[in-house]
Amino acid sequence: MPTVEELEKMLEEERKKAEALELSKKRLEEESKKYKSRAQLAEEKVNEAEREKLEKEGKLEELLAKEREEKNKALELLNQRTNLVLSEKLKNSVASVAKDAHNIELLLKLPEAKDFLKIDEDSLTVEGVEDFVAKARESNPFLFKKAKMDSGENVPPNGKGADSEANYLAELKKVTTREELLKLKQKYNKI
Repeated sequence: MPTVEELEKMLEEERKKAEALELSKKRLEEESKKYKSRAQLAEEKVNEAEREKLEKEGKLEELLAKEREEKNKALELLNQRTNLVLSEKLKNSVASVAKDAHNIELLLKLPEAKDFLKIDEDSLTVEGVEDFVAKARESNPFLFKKAKMDSGENVPPNGKGADSEANYLAELKKVTTREELLKLKQKYNKI
């Protein structure tokens, strides 16, 4: 079993990895925005050149049809992106309340989701998350991780995480027999 120092070191390494991933994600998002804007600018230039060509040729009907097509594409793209943002907002809102859920997407497929969860598209807020998660816990407990209350793994014996190690070491100095050592290790989950 790893020591507290080893666990802290492992936790710090995981935090560093998470920070590096977050930085990488931000960099990729910024690059993506830059390239999207460049592509959009190039597409606008091409469309402008086509418009000028059509205007010169006097084909106003084609120009009008092309404008309508571009407008429909833009609206479709806006709707897709709005739906994607709303979907992610919904997942994140439920995940923040149901931290012990096995799978958020399965949770959102429950019939109760439509009854409880309401999304305000203007302010991008999700309402009814707490009620939905409470109902889901009640009706589908298998979708959540079970709390380990009897094992004592999540709560140190004295209820104070850092002081627990100090108490363990203090009691360890008083141990004189192998039996006492085993009981102490079991009490502090050192087995």
